[in-house]
Amino acid sequence: MKLYLFYFMLMVIPFSVFADGVQPLGAGTEEAPYQVATLDNLLWVSTNDSSWDSYFIQTADIDASDTQNWNGGTGFSPLGIIQTDQDGNGVATIPFTGSYDGNGFEISSVYIDRASDYEWNSRVGFFGYTYLADIKNLSLVNVDVSGYWAVGCLIGENYYTEVENCTVSGDVAGSYFTGGMLGYSYFLSIDNCTNEAMVNGDTSTGGITGISQEGLISNCYNYGAIQGDTKVGGIVGTCSSSYLSECSSDADIEGGDDVVGGVIGQASECYLLQCSNYGEVSSYNQDCGGVIAVALYCELDKCSNSGLVSSQELVGGLIGAIQHTVINNCYNVGEVQGNTLVGGLIAIAAQGEVNFCYNAGVLVYNSQAGGLVADVQSALFSINNSFWDSEVSYPDTGSEGMGIFTHWLQNAQYLQTNGWDFVGESINGTDDFWSIDSSQNSGYPILSAEPPLPNIEDEQEQVRQLSQINGNYPNPFNPVTTIKFSQAESGDVDLTIYNLRGQRVRTLLNKTMSKGDHSVVWNGTDDRDQYVSSGVYLIKLNTNRNTDTTKCILMK
Repeated sequence: MKLYLFYFMLMVIPFSVFADGVQPLGAGTEEAPYQVATLDNLLWVSTNDSSWDSYFIQTADIDASDTQNWNGGTGFSPLGIIQTDQDGNGVATIPFTGSYDGNGFEISSVYIDRASDYEWNSRVGFFGYTYLADIKNLSLVNVDVSGYWAVGCLIGENYYTEVENCTVSGDVAGSYFTGGMLGYSYFLSIDNCTNEAMVNGDTSTGGITGISQEGLISNCYNYGAIQGDTKVGGIVGTCSSSYLSECSSDADIEGGDDVVGGVIGQASECYLLQCSNYGEVSSYNQDCGGVIAVALYCELDKCSNSGLVSSQELVGGLIGAIQHTVINNCYNVGEVQGNTLVGGLIAIAAQGEVNFCYNAGVLVYNSQAGGLVADVQSALFSINNSFWDSEVSYPDTGSEGMGIFTHWLQNAQYLQTNGWDFVGESINGTDDFWSIDSSQNSGYPILSAEPPLPNIEDEQEQVRQLSQINGNYPNPFNPVTTIKFSQAESGDVDLTIYNLRGQRVRTLLNKTMSKGDHSVVWNGTDDRDQYVSSGVYLIKLNTNRNTDTTKCILMK
């Protein structure tokens, strides 16, 4: 931790000698945060970099339409900056390291135009650059943000930042690492956030973030149309060593070249749990998937696609191409279109496996199509207890899995005899992955807990009514950290530490607790009182009302 702070202190160069605007009420402390109520308050914050390590709380809706007239027409100055010289070397780094609580209020019509700024101030968003920051309960409405490198409505580039209960809408455009909410993300923790902005980028473009490295993304939704060139996804464009849970996209995702996915464009060493795509996904050239375009060393559990997926070649209802990837309890019901190498679930498969999955999507192709997989390229790939609808999909290749009649694929008893774990039976397990309701999904099996599409208008009203984790301190830590959380109502509380594979490490609390604020200490050990290794861990809070998850970093 000291090394990180020392690094930033070395690079800091004063950005502003004085601040414009009106200083907000408050002292900027956790007990007495600055109260941001007007556009003049925001102007003061944006021009007063010495305040960027403070606490802020918004106390009213703010109309920021006048920002189009600021700074010679380039608009709002982001909170937190990285400045570079013409060779790309950093000459000034002043991150936003504080806490901003939007308190359920909105900021409308923020304008930022840095599209021609290829090197100087190239991290673009309401927050340009954040480090160990906490941003929550904020809505950015009808924004217009453009930049070149690391561009997002909310944050341009972020390190070790926690974001929760935020929404954005409007337009965002960039070239490299462009996202509806965030551009470039490293060790990001983001929960319960929604993008409605239209996003246009070139490389690594996503509805939530353009790129995620070692991140935790949960309960996030995309409704904005996404356009890019390559590595384009409804949630993340390029994703590595990250955990996604209960995320979904319901918008058109379009790529001008290749590697386009309904949830993720390109994924490596990622774990997806209950992630779905409902919109149309297309790429002009190749590598297109309803959930992921290209997956390497990944695992998917309880994921689905119901949108149209189309490209010239290498098109899969779930994934375009996989290697060393495991797919469990997933399905596709969307139409899959392509010239060649068209798969109901996967186009090309190397090492990996598919278990308890099905395809009921129509295949439209000229040659080489498979009901589940179009082309298997390794003997180390297997398909187990998985089916395609032979009355809907008519493959010309790919004998893996089994084609069965529609009425068998819609018959729970038949699937149970093949080992599928259904609600109401215990022979195949008690996880209750599957159920069938003739009024849903055209009568095909559905996952018992598919990610919901939220009512946007109700989200901000619910912010103050949820049980939630209020962070842990210190973070990163070694070896002890204190976890703070609030209980919305009296009832059962389960607070558990997990690793990024979703495996339980330690249960810290499992009891009935009163309404209010609480804290608990984790000493970096597992349930056997053995010290765990350095890395990223998930803190999950389960209450009678809701579930909340955040991330902590053990750094030895």
